[in-house]
Amino acid sequence: EAVTFLKVAAREALERDAPVPAWPSVEAEELSRQPPFRLSRFPAFIAAVLVIAEKKLRKWKQNVAASMASCVDSLFAASSPWVKIAASLGGDPPMLRIKCASAEVAGALVAA
Repeated sequence: EAVTFLKVAAREALERDAPVPAWPSVEAEELSRQPPFRLSRFPAFIAAVLVIAEKKLRKWKQNVAASMASCVDSLFAASSPWVKIAASLGGDPPMLRIKCASAEVAGALVAA
């Protein structure tokens, strides 16, 4: 979802034009004499920029997903200091209680 969101936001930013002054005014007359550069007049360029951005964002997404999966695996491993597992096998049904130090895990994920 992040890639799609960033692509849409980039397109909106690239296609956005500055507001024009009200007519008649000195600013509007100056604008008609010297029109500003408007990137929105070049849709093929914007499309090319977005294609390159999407390729780079997809690669970034894959790297982040792989790094996050590795980090989560290590954080929630049975030997992790942030996860405590207590088994009650004598009950009916047998129970397994897992406690997690969520604040520390969240901090470790952000730091990674």
